[in-house]
Amino acid sequence: MNIRRPGTREVIEKVELRNGALFWKETGTPIHMSRHARGYRQFSIRGFWFLEHRVLWLLTYSKWPSYCIDHINGVTSDNRLENLRDVPLSANSRNRKLHSNNTSGAMGVYFYKPRQKWRAKVRIGGHDRVLGDFVSLDEAIAARRKVEAELGFSRTTERAA
Repeated sequence: MNIRRPGTREVIEKVELRNGALFWKETGTPIHMSRHARGYRQFSIRGFWFLEHRVLWLLTYSKWPSYCIDHINGVTSDNRLENLRDVPLSANSRNRKLHSNNTSGAMGVYFYKPRQKWRAKVRIGGHDRVLGDFVSLDEAIAARRKVEAELGFSRTTERAA
């Protein structure tokens, strides 16, 4: 088990995983969680703060996640193992809520004023790729969704802000 992260030994010695929840080994009681600023559930041991979803990963797979833990359904407090996946930041970034100023209702689709058309784009490898300018919003969304499917994007990108 990888114990490089400070506090890992304490987690392994003091915390156990039962039915998808974390408990103190010594008392058998559930661990009280507080909320991280971004909505994640967290707890501390001797001054070390741990995010619950990362500890669940550690105790299930006997290693810390290699990348980011993505909450597939976008609910940061839903730490069921089937809702978690270890993905690079680029993949995690695709699984975001729509920005509050989004007018199209779809990720990567916006009204492009200079051409007076709907534009669809996607970010691949750090570069924006324009998929085209479309007369109708539906065409632009269809173009974006086609590329999302080809690239294996998560379907949770339709979540409202």
